[in-house]
Amino acid sequence: YMSESLGGAQKGTLVNVLGIKQGPVFYHSIPNQKAETINPILRNLIPYNAPLFTDFGYIGYPGPNHRMVNHSKRSPDKRYRFSRDRWSHNGISSNVAEGNNNLLKRSFKSYVWINPKYSQLYLNEYSFLGNLRYYNLENLLPEESRTQPSNPTRLDRHGEMRGLDIKIIHWHKRRQRTPLREVLAKYEYNARSLVEIEQNITRTKEQEIQNRLSQISNQRVKNILSRRYREYKHWTKTKSTLDQKRAQRDYLELAELVYQAIPDDGYVDLQELAWQLKIPSKKLDRLVGIWVKYDLIEIIDLNRYTKGKEAWHFDMRRKAELLTPLLYIIPKEQTARFNRSWRNKAKQNRRFK
Repeated sequence: YMSESLGGAQKGTLVNVLGIKQGPVFYHSIPNQKAETINPILRNLIPYNAPLFTDFGYIGYPGPNHRMVNHSKRSPDKRYRFSRDRWSHNGISSNVAEGNNNLLKRSFKSYVWINPKYSQLYLNEYSFLGNLRYYNLENLLPEESRTQPSNPTRLDRHGEMRGLDIKIIHWHKRRQRTPLREVLAKYEYNARSLVEIEQNITRTKEQEIQNRLSQISNQRVKNILSRRYREYKHWTKTKSTLDQKRAQRDYLELAELVYQAIPDDGYVDLQELAWQLKIPSKKLDRLVGIWVKYDLIEIIDLNRYTKGKEAWHFDMRRKAELLTPLLYIIPKEQTARFNRSWRNKAKQNRRFK
């Protein structure tokens, strides 16, 4: 891709290579290496339970037989930088795909450069020629191009073609064919720019958030989430640091996991939930504090305040069916005060006086 200041147009071609050992190989022109781009391709080509070997660069495949090899594995011997088994370990390797990728790059050198719009057509042609040894040619042809048994025919005195089944076929009426340009248009790759890709991702996420909000039955909770979501979007447009963006992204993933684990028809113990999900209590306190502040969960204090107490127990129940992205970044000087505030609010619902 060109830089965004120049429009971000796609100039090169990024190819996903799926090679089957001692079998065919499939090439796809893709805009990025994200799981939402590659997983649909793999889902259409291989069974869900089929063994899939990749390197550690791709960890987003949900299949149960996904195995990875570490190409950056260090050698335990100080004399060497990398380990000997970094390319193949316990029979796991991605050498089939990498070998086909090397053949593809060497073959495409003769083109010097290809337009990304037609990249999938080039890849289909190359894949077709290479896979002929594994497939019967008739199975690769379209349905209308396959060999069909035909009845013997003859011409009568009127110049019309008659078959033995007495059906008259007008030989001068040619079958209308789809123009070649329209056929090839189905296989053209939509080479969008970086700006267009980012806008499409934003629209998709925005639509998903709006769908979530529409599913919430409680109007008061819906208004709270809508207002806080606008606050979060305003924060994303400010000049935040990389550490803050990384922390916010981690909290969003953690919040979705924790909120779905809270039952909506009963209570769950805060310490028990942290133990089950293996989440540090410090991060969980941040999430619970935000949700209590925005009245998204109901929390009850279960503690008997006696000497020598080591653990704190709270029961909580969620009020909203779904959760939208919220802002979880709090200034460091306000963290202690923030934790005290939600604990004090939980004491108002103390079960033991």
